Amino acid sequence: MVKSQKLIETEKITNFALFISISIVLSIFEMLIPINFVIPGVKLGLGNMLLVILLDYYDFKELLVFQIIKISVTTFILGLFSIYLFSLSGGLLALVVMYSVRKIFKDKVTTYTLSMCGAIAHNIGQIIFAIYALKTPELIGYVPFLVVFGSITGFGLGYCIELIRPLIVKGINVNS
Repeated sequence: MVKSQKLIETEKITNFALFISISIVLSIFEMLIPINFVIPGVKLGLGNMLLVILLDYYDFKELLVFQIIKISVTTFILGLFSIYLFSLSGGLLALVVMYSVRKIFKDKVTTYTLSMCGAIAHNIGQIIFAIYALKTPELIGYVPFLVVFGSITGFGLGYCIELIRPLIVKGINVNS
């Protein structure tokens, strides 16, 4: 049976909303994990796990909307308005880097590499914004630590992404 174009679009929009919801829940859950003792402002990036999977199923414009909605809603729910632009700058740079790496290297790049690139880019995006907004160039000294931490968390999330990818792809039918 051939699905109508309208039904396919409806399924895609429904899946998209579900993915955003899951990412928001993961982001909120992540705030309960106390890892700020390592480096101030550092997070695991749980909310970005689905983004790595969705790189293969959605175009850049859709992923951009995904990131903006996820970050905006999460910030609103948590009441963390002071960090909105920090999160947005990191999230958007992570998207641009991961999308570009996926497009350039296609299937030659692993989930682990994509996740690590996204984590590092997210950290660097936030530092660039912080240096600009706070007029504190000394923050550049955080970059080496953030690259190391981003590599570690990105690799760990890559492993988790590989575990959940089959469930997402089969269970929610992202190929619609």
